[in-house]
Amino acid sequence: MNDSSKIKDYKKILKMLWFFIKPKKKLLFILLIFSFLCGFIEILNVALIYPIINYGLEAGSNPAIFDYILRFVDTSTISPFVFFAILLAVVSCLNLAAQFILVLFSSYTVGMINRANDESVFNRFTNESYKFFVDNKQGELIYIGTQATHTVGMVANYLVQFLKNIIMALFFTVFLFLLSFKGAVIAVIFGIIYTYLNKQIIYKRIYRSSSTLTKEYQKKSVIYNEFITGIKTIKIFNNFKFWMNKYINTINKILRNYIKVSVYQQAPSIFSTFLIFITISGVAIYIYTISSGNIIPYLPLFGTFMLSLFRLLPAVQGCLLNIAYTTQYLPNLKLIHDLFTRYSINQTRERKELEPKLATNMKPNKVSDFNFEKSISFDNVSFSYNSKKILDNVSFNIDKNKITAIVGPSGAGKSTIVNLLTQLYEPSGGEIKIDGLNIKEINKSSFLRRIGYIGQETFIFNNSIRENIRFGLAADDCTDEQIVEAAKLANAHDFIMETESGYETIIGDMGMKLSGGQRQRLAIARAILRNPNLLI
Repeated sequence: MNDSSKIKDYKKILKMLWFFIKPKKKLLFILLIFSFLCGFIEILNVALIYPIINYGLEAGSNPAIFDYILRFVDTSTISPFVFFAILLAVVSCLNLAAQFILVLFSSYTVGMINRANDESVFNRFTNESYKFFVDNKQGELIYIGTQATHTVGMVANYLVQFLKNIIMALFFTVFLFLLSFKGAVIAVIFGIIYTYLNKQIIYKRIYRSSSTLTKEYQKKSVIYNEFITGIKTIKIFNNFKFWMNKYINTINKILRNYIKVSVYQQAPSIFSTFLIFITISGVAIYIYTISSGNIIPYLPLFGTFMLSLFRLLPAVQGCLLNIAYTTQYLPNLKLIHDLFTRYSINQTRERKELEPKLATNMKPNKVSDFNFEKSISFDNVSFSYNSKKILDNVSFNIDKNKITAIVGPSGAGKSTIVNLLTQLYEPSGGEIKIDGLNIKEINKSSFLRRIGYIGQETFIFNNSIRENIRFGLAADDCTDEQIVEAAKLANAHDFIMETESGYETIIGDMGMKLSGGQRQRLAIARAILRNPNLLI
């Protein structure tokens, strides 16, 4: 890979990270300012060690800044040693308070970023087309909406930690140069080598293994989803061995890549400890050489330098670990970023395709309060799915107050007609008219409110019978008496009252506690409750 392609990759990564944190950029800016303040207090805390050691050992003169401070102190009543010790205690208390506030604000910022992205992903799912859910595996979508969004918060936390660590590292690097230029050069050289080796050896392997790990986690989610959804059929066919083999193969791959990622992540921490003591050794030899063995005058400098180094290298190590963890979760971030990017592209394309039709044939949302009065007509409607033609110039009428059945062999397009009528898909040719109006001229929400739908596969969610019949209607939209009446009309009331808690009975995932017929009756009651103009 050449340098230009590397730069492009870095730009893509930074652009993707900015996409997630941009909504809370004001919070990040405040956090940046406060991190600088905390970094300054931390440096001051460490710097005050120097005069305490110096006056304790009477090793030599202080840096000019400390002598300047003493000009405002009555040294006849308090010794410089005690004064700086008290000052250190005061600054330490201030540092403690600042660190707690920083942690609190950092947690708030990360939480807000995580919440915003959680909400955005779910909102994006609600705005995706029906085709999107048909084309993608449920398990993978569940993984994106749960595990992948969870890692956004983790990455945001690592980025915030990186921000704090890099500021701390910069402050301590500058302080080391002020203490000892040559000693700081030695530390920086080791640090550059350490960072370069991490970048060249560790991060590439982390990303490669993490990408594989993400894919295998998605497969695991898919297997679980399919296994639980199809448990009845799997039990009847006694097909457990097949599913167990699929699952074992997946978790074995997860194990191998998890070990690789974990080892690569911990490597910087192991090497940083080694680097600290190598640097101490080098600086100690340097001081002994320049002092000709008389190291007492250099002890304050050496002690403060070593303490600063012990604060610097963990900050550098923290930066590298933050980068390593962020690299690990980049594949998850890419899944979410692609979801948003794809949606934007699809929306733009659909809008471009729709606008000419709207301009020539219809006025969008002309009817905002729809009522079905006369008939539905399909006029030369065609529909293709992934280049496969399903309907070809189909025409027919459906009159109000009549029962119309669409009959045909499997694959003839019966379900497709229903999907077109409920606007899950758009026809590729022809028009669907309601009372003479193109369906696109009618406000979609108003139109769907007039439809009652009972599908071949009844959707029941894990809640009470009452809430399954209500199905999202507000308390103002229907009363408990109306729910009971709808259940009676659907011939469901009797079996409901025979359950453990009547209408408050929890019926399990997919209504597993009910029979297929009972689930159908709840679906009928759900449709009746809406008093639809059109029942499908």
